[in-house]
Amino acid sequence: MPQQKLRIFLVDDDHIYQFTAKKTLEAMGFAEQVDVFPDGEKALDFIREHASNPAILPDIIFLDINMPIMDGWQFVEEFQKLDLGSKKVDLYMVSSSVDEADQERSRKYQVINDYIIKPVGRTRFEQLITEARD
Repeated sequence: MPQQKLRIFLVDDDHIYQFTAKKTLEAMGFAEQVDVFPDGEKALDFIREHASNPAILPDIIFLDINMPIMDGWQFVEEFQKLDLGSKKVDLYMVSSSVDEADQERSRKYQVINDYIIKPVGRTRFEQLITEARD
């Protein structure tokens, strides 16, 4: 289990997934805070606004692909341009898409740690968080 409590961002427009994933992550005890954003633009705006304050930036982002306004791919394109100093952010694409093209595309981005297929249960979240912090 990580020493420090983590700030986790869930960027997903599915309200049921938001609710269950947030409750799961909070119950696991890893998170100091779990912030939920319904689209990539809102999450990116938050990160840009607080880029100079690493303490409130996310340690881990679970990012959906298909969302309104700004999808996961657009988010990744903009996110990789940001200068967050020495802040390490682990980014996971989380999607219900089993399309190999999406999985292949995700491997082309250095900022994406892994491509995860929904649903994500407690055991998988625990595994990802432990790996991310090692």
